[in-house]
Amino acid sequence: MAVLDSALALGLGLGPSAAVLYHAVDRFHHPNVDKTLMDDAKLFLSFAVGMILGAVSGVFDRLIPLDDVLSILVLLFLLALFEETFKLLYVNFKRFQKRFDTTYYGLAIGLGMAATLNWSNAQQIVSIRDGTGIVLLLLFSLIVVFLHAFTGSVIGFGSAHAQNWRCFPQAVLTRGLFILVLAPVFVGSGLSAGVIVSLGLALLLAFVLYYFTYKFYLVQTLPRELFPRKRPKAGD
Repeated sequence: MAVLDSALALGLGLGPSAAVLYHAVDRFHHPNVDKTLMDDAKLFLSFAVGMILGAVSGVFDRLIPLDDVLSILVLLFLLALFEETFKLLYVNFKRFQKRFDTTYYGLAIGLGMAATLNWSNAQQIVSIRDGTGIVLLLLFSLIVVFLHAFTGSVIGFGSAHAQNWRCFPQAVLTRGLFILVLAPVFVGSGLSAGVIVSLGLALLLAFVLYYFTYKFYLVQTLPRELFPRKRPKAGD
């Protein structure tokens, strides 16, 4: 059973991130376009770096005390700030700056981070063999994936187009908003109406943000002169 639990936790952790990464970037690969518009090696390296960062962040997350609501929310925001700052530093390495495909690498590092965070959460829940807990875990995992896909893409777009001054605060404020929306989940104990409403609202918001990422940031990062006949258009 331990092997089955580990496999289930791995699937719940990595599966959503891998699926979203494929969905987001497949249309920018040959044969959907004349020429693949990103470096796959950099894409998977960014995903791997994100996974490492997610592991580090997960360690800090477990150190957050659970006895004071205000402390929990403040420390969660500081942890979110740390995660988004790391993304900012990564996509602003010289080899990434002012390159349109940096938006895709920002997406990948965000999804890699989400994968490890979800894997860590899944390992704790799956071993309990609680069906309700697993369903709620899957919902929370989707929120984490969509949210990190959005903030990673926004920060990557900022580096690609020299707009860090606008994009980084947008990512951080979005993370702060989700901490507030998910406050009943973070500070509550057990399943309650507040937790269900919180997860539902957060999932809706996170999906909308990913939809916007898919339709706008991942498309508008492309130079208009690049593959004019094949260039995906916002709304396609």
